Amino acid sequence: MTASISGWRQRFCAAAVLAAAALWTVPAQSQDAPEQAPAPPPRPLQLLPDQLTEPAEPPDAVADIAVGVLAAPGRDRIGLVDAQNGGFLTTLWQGSDLETLRKILPQMPTRMVSPAQRRLAENLLLSAGVLPTATNSSEASVWLLETRIARLAAMGAWDDALAMIELVPPADVTETIRRLRADAYLIVGRTGEACGETQAALNRAPDIHWQKMQVFCHLESGQQSAADLGLSLLREQQIDDAAYFWAVDILRGNTAEPPMSLGTPAPLLLAMLRAAGVPAPDALIRSGDATTFGVLASMPQFDEDAGGTKRPAKELEELRRAAAEAHILLAEQAVAVGTLAPQRLREIYRDLSIDESAESPLEEVSAADVRGRVRLFQVALAQTVPTARAEVIARAFDLARADMGGTGPSVSTIGLVYAPLLKGIAPSADMVWFSGTAARGLLAAGEFEAAREWLALARNMSRSSQEAANIADGLWPLERLLTPGAKGRLPGRAMDAWAATVSEDAAGLGREVFLNLFSAFGDPIAISDWQPVLDARRVMERGPSVAPHVWNGLTLAARDRRVGEAAAFALIAFGDEGPAFAAPETLAKTIETLMAVGREQDARALAVEAVLALGL
Repeated sequence: MTASISGWRQRFCAAAVLAAAALWTVPAQSQDAPEQAPAPPPRPLQLLPDQLTEPAEPPDAVADIAVGVLAAPGRDRIGLVDAQNGGFLTTLWQGSDLETLRKILPQMPTRMVSPAQRRLAENLLLSAGVLPTATNSSEASVWLLETRIARLAAMGAWDDALAMIELVPPADVTETIRRLRADAYLIVGRTGEACGETQAALNRAPDIHWQKMQVFCHLESGQQSAADLGLSLLREQQIDDAAYFWAVDILRGNTAEPPMSLGTPAPLLLAMLRAAGVPAPDALIRSGDATTFGVLASMPQFDEDAGGTKRPAKELEELRRAAAEAHILLAEQAVAVGTLAPQRLREIYRDLSIDESAESPLEEVSAADVRGRVRLFQVALAQTVPTARAEVIARAFDLARADMGGTGPSVSTIGLVYAPLLKGIAPSADMVWFSGTAARGLLAAGEFEAAREWLALARNMSRSSQEAANIADGLWPLERLLTPGAKGRLPGRAMDAWAATVSEDAAGLGREVFLNLFSAFGDPIAISDWQPVLDARRVMERGPSVAPHVWNGLTLAARDRRVGEAAAFALIAFGDEGPAFAAPETLAKTIETLMAVGREQDARALAVEAVLALGL
């Protein structure tokens, strides 16, 4: 919460001073003692010049102290982060038009696979922001608060959404916020509180949404008759929700085929399936959002008793194997979109039982090999010698870098998985060969400070070691992208040295990528720097360019320093795929915009992530 208590502190201190003064003037004598003038207190030791300690005029009388209850913060002042920890200033919406915000905030992506992009979105939504005076009406502030919470929920950030709701004064809790709170309770497993919210809502007025919730609550508490009655009432109202009634059947222990289309499942449907403890149908996984991945990753993927028939042992083992791999794929997707903690994926990797005799050698593991990824992690975890552990980790990252997210997890996901192991290896002279992998892995995990130690190791040893020099040359563009502040002329020899560390095709792609990003950050790039690729065909074929209204929205927001609006347009420009798959001109435009409005840290994190995703 961003509401300040400094005013309270000032009143408290003033009260304390007056109380102390009152105690000082009370005569310290009994009633029988003769009256005499009290001795004046000693003059305080003077530390300041006379002209500062002797006012020309007597001070005004101290105003009366008002005592009262502190008011709850206004809706615009509700937030969980501020500028000191990655958030925005409360002026982030200054200069923005309300109708513009009404159109662009709901367009922000929700299934983002980019950790840096997701951090930007979360910080934007979690930051308190006062609407411009011209639009600062009660209705507008209610809309903005509801929208911020709803977008967090759509991203699967239910813990944050619930924390925001808990800051809302009871008088400001709208029906939309009540529903979001109940949904949040369902997703985070606080079913009792969700049912309490349901009963309170039904006490106010009957509503189909809460009636469906009540049926679930009755089933969860074993009140079958009440649940049957509730279902009868819903059917009498001819509610068209095939997915809901199917999930109720499953929760009651019946066997039923799912409807042809489940769409994006609501929190209630996910909660019912989780309570039933049955695997989710493939259609649900295919149509799922970020929340779906997070919930399904915590559910079983195989029911041995399904169908009521006993399967042969070999068939049963094959089904178990397929279910285990499906569970891993779901967990990896959930980590990628931010709805499953990387620690949980590490536990899944660690606990999977693998028969080594039935698997291919580790040297033959591919990026698409689910069990191969698990085995690499298990072997790395089992190593006690840093060098041996580093060799296995290097293999895992080499696969991810070469694959670029094509058939397996992205470099960002692999970085999040291996981050604790990487941080457990100390940068040292005998580990300099590993500095390139360690730096890239830690950068992919967002561990920038730990990555800088490995960057410094390679750079410092480059004068005495050819191996370190080659690694430092390969890391130079990344290190430059990480360095904030104005920089001098681009050293051409450094770029040539980097190009010598990669293949000819990678050198052409990388030169365009890096020069494009350096230019976006305002580095003084000359035409001579582009000469090696001026006669080449276009090599940066990534995602489509953004729509003109988004492009111009970025331009105008940057020009007028509308910070929140600029961040929202940047998120829309990247879409769900993030900076790694953005068109080069889109990537440069968003970087320039974020730099123009003072979000340099976000801009650099996005740029580094894009470079790593390209395997550079």
